[in-house]
Amino acid sequence: MDPQTVKYILDIITLLLGLYIVVKLTRSGIGGTVGIAFKFILGGIIVLGINHLLDTAYFAAALKAAGHTTDILQAPIVHRGINLVGFVLMTVGFQKLINTPK
Repeated sequence: MDPQTVKYILDIITLLLGLYIVVKLTRSGIGGTVGIAFKFILGGIIVLGINHLLDTAYFAAALKAAGHTTDILQAPIVHRGINLVGFVLMTVGFQKLINTPK
């Protein structure tokens, strides 16, 4: 699979996980200071996901304009893979928090 395609897939999965957390937290009924704090944290997660998606698109356009091949694109895949693991862990943690008895 083309490295650029892998990057887009990882970026989209990361962004979807962030959106999933937002939806679950919103429906959980957690409010007050904790709820507000989580909304800021989740806002940061969404921003990071969008940032990665924009970075992927910009980097691909810059390389194409410069006439480079896609071989250079493999290095950021490791970064995105590690980032995705972090988002998965946060998703599991938030899911556990949401499912705690009220």
